[in-house]
Amino acid sequence: MSNNPSLRKKEKSSLSAPKVNDPDVQRAIEKIYEDLNKLKDGTNKSTGTDTEEYEGDPGDIRIIKTSEKLYNLEAKGEEGWVTPKIGEDVIKWHPIGSRKKYEPAKISEDGEIEEPPESVTADNIENFTSNFLTRSDLEADFDTGWFDMDRSDSALRERTFDISDIQVESIPRHWEGWIKTSSPPADGTSDGTNIYPWRGFTMDNWWHGIEWRLNGQLTELQFWVNSSYYTFWTMHSGSHKHYNLVECRFKIWK
Repeated sequence: MSNNPSLRKKEKSSLSAPKVNDPDVQRAIEKIYEDLNKLKDGTNKSTGTDTEEYEGDPGDIRIIKTSEKLYNLEAKGEEGWVTPKIGEDVIKWHPIGSRKKYEPAKISEDGEIEEPPESVTADNIENFTSNFLTRSDLEADFDTGWFDMDRSDSALRERTFDISDIQVESIPRHWEGWIKTSSPPADGTSDGTNIYPWRGFTMDNWWHGIEWRLNGQLTELQFWVNSSYYTFWTMHSGSHKHYNLVECRFKIWK
């Protein structure tokens, strides 16, 4: 027999049956272990080459390395080892990255084997990130639309939105809020309609602005403002502006 490891016949599995005193039980156990060894030999083939002298049994499966990066998947039939083909071409399998799994190589229209997709590395990640979606590209799971908040109007000091339909299971991953000053300020000179990011502010050592929260069951989105404090404040071109009535909009991404 050849000393070349790639040409030697595969060693058979050798799971050893335990010894018992009863001869009949011993024979039964040995038969079980014999079948287990056959099953092990038929399903746990190491990768080799197509010149290996492994006879096998019908139903056995093996992977044969045919080149540096390509493999054949073979199964043992009644007439010998068989492999799938597309037309006259054997289907080739190739490694995918660092994962020890395999997928069929892609065959181009002219019959050439296509190279696997480029793996992401620190050197080429910019080639991939340009196609990533950002939060702004995705429709929010919940959008309040524009609604009024007014500290001087008891009907507009608190607002509650039912969000049970979107089935929030934990604290939302992202949120986004906007405040629109479309009404004249209660204090200061109006500079028209403007939209600002959601924020609170301090005045005379007190927090002002619109607060929000989710209820404990994550089924309601709640907003409120204190009647004693301004709903919104901003400063532009050296001029303070304090608002009672503003429009608000709030979005949630689960």
